[in-house]
Amino acid sequence: MKIGLLIAFAGRNCGGPEVGEREIVRELSAAAPQHEYHLYCLDRRAPDIIDLQGDNIVYHLLEPSVRVVSMLTTLPRTIKRTRPDVFHAPVIPPPFCPRDMIMSMPCSATVRHPEFYPPLIRMRLKFLLHRAIPKAARVICVSEHVREVVLEEFHVPAERLPVIYPGASRLFRPIAESEKRAFVEEKHAIRYPYFLFCGRWEQRKNVVRTLEAFARFKRESHSEHKLVFSGERTWASEKADAIIAQLGIRNEIVDLGKTAVDELPYLYGAADALVFASLWEGFGMPIVEAMACGTPVITSNLAAMPETAGNAALLVNPYSVEEIAAAMHRIVSDADLRVLLRERGLQRAPLFTWEKTARKILDLYEQVAGDRRRKTAVLSQ
Repeated sequence: MKIGLLIAFAGRNCGGPEVGEREIVRELSAAAPQHEYHLYCLDRRAPDIIDLQGDNIVYHLLEPSVRVVSMLTTLPRTIKRTRPDVFHAPVIPPPFCPRDMIMSMPCSATVRHPEFYPPLIRMRLKFLLHRAIPKAARVICVSEHVREVVLEEFHVPAERLPVIYPGASRLFRPIAESEKRAFVEEKHAIRYPYFLFCGRWEQRKNVVRTLEAFARFKRESHSEHKLVFSGERTWASEKADAIIAQLGIRNEIVDLGKTAVDELPYLYGAADALVFASLWEGFGMPIVEAMACGTPVITSNLAAMPETAGNAALLVNPYSVEEIAAAMHRIVSDADLRVLLRERGLQRAPLFTWEKTARKILDLYEQVAGDRRRKTAVLSQ
């Protein structure tokens, strides 16, 4: 089978989407090396990020470098020339819809909470999704929550909306206490207990209330804990900086910026807890990454986060500063709770692996390719 994949983010140093594209390509080719994989890349650095070579791996570098232009011109021409049996857009659909396209729906915030995005991004995503979803052969939903949103908003037949969970990289695993402490001290001069926030500084991630909850926790506990941020700053970070100054907690906040993926297992592992009180997530990958590292998780009781976390996290109302702060208190003061959350997280994390994801996606490819062959046979009669 000839499989075409749109590689839209690899090479852009954009975190989750880039990692997701890399992992799925690697796991697909490992699980089914008999297939031929055509990777349509919007960035010339993508082959280095995917870092996969073989007779069955073909990279197509799309020109020009202006993404919108190449998506509208070079991509459809290249697909027509290479004629894949199935075409999959793992993160974002193209503006045109190839026959029997499979697309992934990684989040529902673009549909339910477009106000979380700047106007231009909001308009572009709305256009792409409303154009692609009704026509796609399958829309892979990353959670039952996302599937319910797509059903309600787009009225797509349920059989076209399979739920396939994404996975966490094998990098995320428990690390010996002495090793992870030595790493964070040597790399980032972290010699104190801390909570970790992992994600982009944007409105949807609820950075401001997380900061307010941490300040409340500090006032009430007089703890030595700091709040460590690992993630890229965005358009919403100015408001967060203003809150930090207003609350007088500048010395208690450690901003590491966007850290390398291979550093994250150490940062997760050495933290007392991940604080991920996001306002909306279609899945919530940091939850699984933290659980895989044996780190307790504080997360939200909204959208897909309870589905992802199961019983392995403290769930809070993300709009309540008091609840987030109280969860921090519980983590710090209750050693038995920390042990329980660690054990439950380590038990739950193996449910989400890229290997499992790839095998389910391969089954879906077979279904769509089979449907296409049957249609062709009927038409030729």
